[in-house]
Amino acid sequence: AVQRAELQRAIQRCLMALRGDQRAVAVLSDVEGFDYQTIAGQVGAALGTVKSRLSRARAALRDCLRDALELSGPPERLTPRD
Repeated sequence: AVQRAELQRAIQRCLMALRGDQRAVAVLSDVEGFDYQTIAGQVGAALGTVKSRLSRARAALRDCLRDALELSGPPERLTPRD
């Protein structure tokens, strides 16, 4: 439970570290589940811009989370063991 809570805090910190435009598309896509076209309409940006922002946001999140998890020790298995 402690490791899961730390992972949730790391995700929140990494999301908040993103630029606002990147955070918006990441949340709309990966949290809310909207498609690219819907996101483009909501943020008032071209489809290609949304895809670019999302790609950059995901890369930044991946790097941030990797660094955060390296500092906190070995990663927890997030799926139940058989």
